[in-house]
Amino acid sequence: MFVPFEGLINPKTNKYLIEEKNISYIPTAKAFVFLDTEKIKTDRVIVLAKSKFKGTEFPPEDREILNKKATNFRSINLNLPFVKNEKNFIERIFRDKVKVYFNDKATYNNFVKIKGVRYLHIATHGKFNPSAENPLNQFYLVLDKPVYPRDVLNMNLKGTDLVFLSACETGKVKDVKHLTFSGMIEAFYIAGAKDVIITLWQISDKETPELVREFYKNLKAGMDIKEALRKAKIKFIKENKNPYYWMPFLLYGL
Repeated sequence: MFVPFEGLINPKTNKYLIEEKNISYIPTAKAFVFLDTEKIKTDRVIVLAKSKFKGTEFPPEDREILNKKATNFRSINLNLPFVKNEKNFIERIFRDKVKVYFNDKATYNNFVKIKGVRYLHIATHGKFNPSAENPLNQFYLVLDKPVYPRDVLNMNLKGTDLVFLSACETGKVKDVKHLTFSGMIEAFYIAGAKDVIITLWQISDKETPELVREFYKNLKAGMDIKEALRKAKIKFIKENKNPYYWMPFLLYGL
């Protein structure tokens, strides 16, 4: 299992490394080739948030798992009630700059047409499938139907400063030792995004909106992406939140 650097303790200060350093990652050396430096003059923020699910949005092979309430999604329950809070927080922070696609409007078609946006935030279920041999099929986000890395590759996100994937296991890959394609992270790089925030494991539906709110408040206040995420995590640390709630959120980029 990959242990995030920010979760390590400095033995001299007894503090988490994230309390002392800004930390970011890059998935593979070849990902540098895809990192886009193009800038666009826009403050547009787009949020795709889905809190209600029928089950039919998932691939057929996973519907049986859903019926058994498996725990490999954002929460044990099929619906994600706190996603509504998450999108509301972002709306209040960015006001007229934000466009929200919520529930029935959070569709595959609306997603793949996105371009010319500064921040893209996606809050929904995520599913990692290690049995899939093709890395383009090993993970999907759930909108009205699954979104795979192969779908992201065809998008135009040039100039996008950040994609925040607020779903379970969005940064998980099958074989770290022999990594040739790093799933959703690299797919968004190739599409043009500069930075991507992902998750390493299942995330809390209740706690995640609070971290998201702190992050975007910090960003709106003028912090850069690294510092905004670091400060959001430090707030959780000071509130004695379990590291489980803040540690899985990692920033990939330069």
